[in-house]
Amino acid sequence: MSGGGMSGGGMSGGLPEAIVHLRRSAGIIARLAEEPPVDPTWRPDPARWSFIEVIGHLLCEEREDFRPRLDLLLHEPETPWAPIDPEGRVEELDFRARTLDAVVAEFAQERERSLQWLASLDVAPLERERTHPRGFVLRGGDLLASWVAHDLLHIRQLIGLEFAGVEAEWAEFSTLYAGEWSPAEGE
Repeated sequence: MSGGGMSGGGMSGGLPEAIVHLRRSAGIIARLAEEPPVDPTWRPDPARWSFIEVIGHLLCEEREDFRPRLDLLLHEPETPWAPIDPEGRVEELDFRARTLDAVVAEFAQERERSLQWLASLDVAPLERERTHPRGFVLRGGDLLASWVAHDLLHIRQLIGLEFAGVEAEWAEFSTLYAGEWSPAEGE
C-alpha cells in the first residue's frame, strides 16, 4: 500500500482529518468491545493475539509509540526515540489477565489524551522529518497517516477474530456460502 494521498486530487490529510479518523476508529473499537463475539482472551492459535491483546496493543501504541514519537518528531526531531517491542509489551503486560472493560477504558482514556494533544497543536510541521532507527526517512505526516492506518489494520484484525470465532463455534457447518474471508497478514 502506498503512503501517498488519493489520486485525482480532492483529499488531503492533516491534523483535523487525523483527529476525525482517530476519534471514529476509537468509537468503532469501543463498539466492537461492547459485546465481543468470542471470549476476549481466546486465541485462534497460540501465535495470534486474542481480542483483548489487540486492544492492549493499541493502548501500548497510543501511550508509547504514536503520540510520543510524533511529539518528538515535531518538536525535538534530533532526540532519540525510546526503543519499543510491541509484541513483547503485550506479553509483558499480560492483558489476558485483565478485564476487557478495563483495557478498553484505559485505551479510550489514552486516545482522548491524544486527541486533546493533537487539537492543541497550533501548527504541525508535518513535512518535518527524521531518519527512523531502521534507516528510512519518516515525516510527521507519514507518522500521523500511519497512526490512522494502524487503527484500521487492527479493527480488521478484531473483525477477523470475530470471523474465526464464528467458524470455531459453528465448526460442524460451513460458512462458505457467505463468501471467503481473506485474512490479512498476521491474522
